Amino acid sequence: MIEQLLSPSRDAWMVEPGIWSVLPRSAPPQRYDARVKVYDLVVGNRTYNRVLWGSSASKYARFADASVSSRASGWHLDAGCGSLIFSAQAYARHRYRPVVLLDRSVGMLRQARTRLEKLEPARKAPLLLLQADLLDLPFRAGVFDSVLSMGVLHLFSEPERVLGELIRVRAPSGVLFLSSLVLGRSVGDAYLRLLHLCREVARPRSVAQIRALALRSAGRPLRIRRKGSMLFIEAGQR
Repeated sequence: MIEQLLSPSRDAWMVEPGIWSVLPRSAPPQRYDARVKVYDLVVGNRTYNRVLWGSSASKYARFADASVSSRASGWHLDAGCGSLIFSAQAYARHRYRPVVLLDRSVGMLRQARTRLEKLEPARKAPLLLLQADLLDLPFRAGVFDSVLSMGVLHLFSEPERVLGELIRVRAPSGVLFLSSLVLGRSVGDAYLRLLHLCREVARPRSVAQIRALALRSAGRPLRIRRKGSMLFIEAGQR
């Protein structure tokens, strides 16, 4: 199943039942492997999202659901899926969409699998968990009818490379859903700058900077809205 999605020069190997990887077998553990429980505890906390980011878990969940339901068929990619703390319900509901859940952390993929197993009845379409690098996606061009990358762009110092890869694997008639933390709210700005000093995120960017980047990479039509410190972008025809 996975072979039909991968570029001819790329091979996948099984890390454990249900999880594949295209990274070298000798690759060291990823930093988020040991942070899964803390990540879920902090990032999934309602107070954390309301006070620091002025947003909510329900907003993130609706955005994820919109990405999966944006197409009636065809493969869907969740790039940087994490532990599915906000998106597991969407995949449980939309069992008809074939899905690739991609993250660099096997620990996150394990947690994602566990979360889905607790929610999901039998799927009607394949769901693949893949360890890979967002800066070097292993897929053929244009194989995904919808692509979601939620809360990821602000982690990278070269977001244009991430966007370039996401757009390369999106079908010409497909849709791209992105969210990113941005400047523009005093509490969130201060915390973003602190996270940058701790090397947890890239240098914080404004709404205008992310919008310009998305326009250069994805072109129009774009739908952009902000909730607190979180910017939500849709690119492509709905």
